[in-house]
Amino acid sequence: MNRLILLTAIVFATTVDGCGYFSNAVFFEGEGIVAGYVMVDGAPVEGALVFVLGESETHLTTGPRGSFSLRAHAGRSLSLVSMWGTNRGLKQKFDLAGDGWLDLGDVELKALGQMQGSVDLPNPGEAEVRVEGTPFVARPDGRGFFQLTLPGGSWDLVVSAPGKEDVLVDDVTVEPGGSGQVGTSTPKTDPDYTCEVSETRVERFSQGGGGAVDILFLVDNSGSMVGEQMALGYSFLQFVQSLDYGGVDYRIAVLTTGMESADCPPCTGSVTNSCINPTGENGRFQDRIGKNQGTEDIPDFVFTDAPDCRVVDQSNLGCFYDQVKDDGTVFVGINGCGYERGLAAMRQALESGMRGTYNAGFLRPAARLAVIVVSDEEDCGEVGDVYEMTSDRGNICYFASKGVGPDPENPDYTPMAYHPQDPERREYRLTPVEEYYRFLLDLKGGQKGLVKFAAIVGVKDANDPTSTTIEYNWGTHNRWEIVDACTTPGCTGDSCFAEPGTRYIQMAQLTGGIVESICRTDFSEPMLRISGANTGYVRSFPLHADPTSPDTIAVSINGVEKRLGWAWDPAKRAVVFEEAAAPPPYSLVRISYETACR
Repeated sequence: MNRLILLTAIVFATTVDGCGYFSNAVFFEGEGIVAGYVMVDGAPVEGALVFVLGESETHLTTGPRGSFSLRAHAGRSLSLVSMWGTNRGLKQKFDLAGDGWLDLGDVELKALGQMQGSVDLPNPGEAEVRVEGTPFVARPDGRGFFQLTLPGGSWDLVVSAPGKEDVLVDDVTVEPGGSGQVGTSTPKTDPDYTCEVSETRVERFSQGGGGAVDILFLVDNSGSMVGEQMALGYSFLQFVQSLDYGGVDYRIAVLTTGMESADCPPCTGSVTNSCINPTGENGRFQDRIGKNQGTEDIPDFVFTDAPDCRVVDQSNLGCFYDQVKDDGTVFVGINGCGYERGLAAMRQALESGMRGTYNAGFLRPAARLAVIVVSDEEDCGEVGDVYEMTSDRGNICYFASKGVGPDPENPDYTPMAYHPQDPERREYRLTPVEEYYRFLLDLKGGQKGLVKFAAIVGVKDANDPTSTTIEYNWGTHNRWEIVDACTTPGCTGDSCFAEPGTRYIQMAQLTGGIVESICRTDFSEPMLRISGANTGYVRSFPLHADPTSPDTIAVSINGVEKRLGWAWDPAKRAVVFEEAAAPPPYSLVRISYETACR
């Protein structure tokens, strides 16, 4: 029977009850095949997840033309689920006859929605929240908060925890592009639970990956940033390998934190420092290849114009950093403006790109946006927020960020509301961080899940970013100085410290992004964390209890046991996979182990 005759038979048998050779009961027994093409904004997408709800163990990813052909149990009101990273997805109803073949044609994915809730337990991190019939699992944080990003539709959740009865939260509705709350779940003690010495615990994880992400690096090019730029370049290979293994479609652009202002004019023959360079500044993407011909202590940067490196993807990765030549757009130099305005530069760059100027073609409608700032100083808001022609120079950015400055003549810290040298007596105030956050959200139609901001900055404690504050100290030169947030271990030069980056930290927290300390010599670990936060694709899976012995750990991926390619890291209390053996995108990772009774 050809495809047209078969489809006609399916329609006839399903609309005329009792007619033909099969009853409805028999007609919907067995298995059939559902096929189609996954599309995003009218274009086919490769690598999208496709499965039938309740049969996620037979999932597959779409081919080069977005095609899929999936065998599933026959039935009425089945649901096809498709996800493309954390960008787009769909839950679509269909009927499938036994031994039938159903062509859904083009399946256009829509914006995903967010579902948020909490778990009320003394140790909420032990709980897991499963989406019934799918490989999707969320794990609450230390406060009990969890978040799921799902296609629009109705979903059933199961909240479970060791020694507790499962809690079913059914018929939770997710709106495409929207967000909703599911309230607080409080699992009760399981009366049948017993444990004498140890117990077997099972933890499940959803591997991320897929989708598309546009990545904007904001790199500070002031005088103290040589080592940090080098460390960023050296960690880049691991960063992009994580994106590649995760099946992520990515674009990368580089921008400095410099904006032209009264005290930061364009660089000329007579002005060579604290000035604005031809590219990479004023919101224009960097298209110069930089190379340090000197050393970290005595740098000597030279630049070569490279217009084709304005936007980096898999075809020209050497533009960002070339390991052999030891150069790249990431080396933005150190003669930039001392009033770092990363947030203003970010907005200028993305706004101009939307207007079709030099930055056009970077932002894609269906892609996530990830902004990564690397700076050892504070953000200084917009040009004009502060008066620059003062003896305090860059310190005025900290005064305005904190909202109060010290009396320059008083070592006992008499607070001041404005700088005494400012003829306009402007109050210490910078453009609110929330304004930049709303700007990013507007770029993505208000969808919070499509925007992440990561801050590699001066921070006292990356595990508690709110502990980082701006403080003043009366220094040895009889003037006020900013108290350092951190110091690079083993470093002895003048550029070994970083001052607090409170506004960048605030921006990261608003987007649910990552905060990392810049006071380090190796950026590999932070970059991998940032990659995971933006794609969900990770190699490290932390457990919530210590195994009685590593020998008790068993790992499976999509139901298949894996004995090789991973190791137990006691320092991280995590199962860590080798790079080439990491679970593929969209997989369900199951880790069981024996641990002591709670």
